[in-house]
Amino acid sequence: MKTITIYGLTTILLFGLTTSAFAQNEESPRSTTDVYFEMKRSPRGQQNEKDDLKRVLRSFWNGYGTDFVGVGLLLQDENFREGLGVSPEQLQRIRGTDSGSSARIQEDPRVKTMLYESVELQRMLASGNTSEELQNRYFELQSQLSIKLREVMQEDITRIAHENLTLEQMKKVKEFQISAMSENPFLTPGMFEALALSDAQKEQLNEIQKGMEEEFEHFLDKKVDVWTEWSNKMEDARLQNRSRTSGISDPEEQRRIWREIEDNALKADPVLQRKMSEVRESDKELADTLKIKMFNVLTDEQWARMIDLIDNPPDYVRKVIAGMRERRRDTTNSSAGAWQPGPGSWQPGDDVIPEGYRLERNTRSRFPRGEGE
Repeated sequence: MKTITIYGLTTILLFGLTTSAFAQNEESPRSTTDVYFEMKRSPRGQQNEKDDLKRVLRSFWNGYGTDFVGVGLLLQDENFREGLGVSPEQLQRIRGTDSGSSARIQEDPRVKTMLYESVELQRMLASGNTSEELQNRYFELQSQLSIKLREVMQEDITRIAHENLTLEQMKKVKEFQISAMSENPFLTPGMFEALALSDAQKEQLNEIQKGMEEEFEHFLDKKVDVWTEWSNKMEDARLQNRSRTSGISDPEEQRRIWREIEDNALKADPVLQRKMSEVRESDKELADTLKIKMFNVLTDEQWARMIDLIDNPPDYVRKVIAGMRERRRDTTNSSAGAWQPGPGSWQPGDDVIPEGYRLERNTRSRFPRGEGE
């Protein structure tokens, strides 16, 4: 079972509604795929996509979706359930609640009206009515719908977690987030809750994050521009080569062909490869700067506890992290560039502590300065 992020679920809902509306219109003179990509590739469509991706990455920066990680792993990873001590009754309740999540979200009064209008606009556009006024309303509504869907989805997932897990289990989820720090693009104050932070420390961590928001926004603009360029190139390669998978029913073979197509497209564009490499470097520099500032807020005792959670996690945590990385490899779109759209485009790994900082911090802890030094 694949891990699906909040970004992914929202995209699935929007794409599903779009393609189904176009497909239901039998009078459409163009294919569903052509209509969808024509709208997506228009200047307004491209801007909408960039804005949506920025909102997603900002949500990761702000720590949203952390409860989703717990619920998602509970539903798909037996090791995680066993490690948290989830009973069969708890799992049954969580699965039962989660199974109706999509229907609840679409029936929520905050999104239902927008969903109906969106479907109607899509039908009009598919039938050939592509006036500027109609297109502008369509893109405006898609943007509003994306924001509201994500908001309602987050509320639903958070409620599932808090209604079905004990306080001790929620603490283990927080500890897991520290152990799996290498799998997250950025640290957030909420990740340190398992370390018994004081109110003053919580305030310090929040101020650190606020102080780096301008730098983050600058990074975000460049990252999203490069991602959009990469995404468009991969879509072009797929559309130009879609006949290669016709008649192939094996999903694994289809994925292999798509990876080959995308790898070849990327290898043929060294300029884009360079841009992607630069974004990865900027990504790491920003993340490392944020880490060092946040780590400096921790007491020696909290630092030692955090390092122990990272270096010596329980066996179930090791297994879960290994599974997360394996699923990420399975769903990576381009093995040549190891580049994934959305919030999964950072490079996870074991170097969660910036190079040199661990030694400097441990030395500082062994030889603390006296007062006034």
